[in-house]
Amino acid sequence: MSPFDSDRRFFGPKKMSPFSIRSAEAYDRLYGNRIEDLPFFFKQCCKFKNASILELGCGTARITLPLAKAGLKISGLDHSSAMLSLAKKKAKAAGISVPFIRADYLKLRISTRFDLIFLASHSVHLCRNEMEIRKLLRSV
Repeated sequence: MSPFDSDRRFFGPKKMSPFSIRSAEAYDRLYGNRIEDLPFFFKQCCKFKNASILELGCGTARITLPLAKAGLKISGLDHSSAMLSLAKKKAKAAGISVPFIRADYLKLRISTRFDLIFLASHSVHLCRNEMEIRKLLRSV
């Protein structure tokens, strides 16, 4: 059994199963209040003065929104429209303007250039195998 098999069982035969709004809300209840890694991301992103930043696999914007609130120029990208819908609601409720992009990061074709792109947490586990991880790294 490879380390990718458990994710494949959860997400099924497709690479990324779109989350329903209910599962996006459940995800946000489980992970949305995690803050232990925010100082790390803030410190790393602040190294790039006035940088344009992109978070791949931003989900419900657990990391994206605090960084935007701190004044960083950040955008969030996710494959799930349900996750992005919740991220947009949270941004609006917080009075924060953040560009969100719906796209598969393995097929990343966006015209905007970013100074810093990062993939946080466990998002890389959505890749099914080493070839997809390599494809992800080449796409950015």
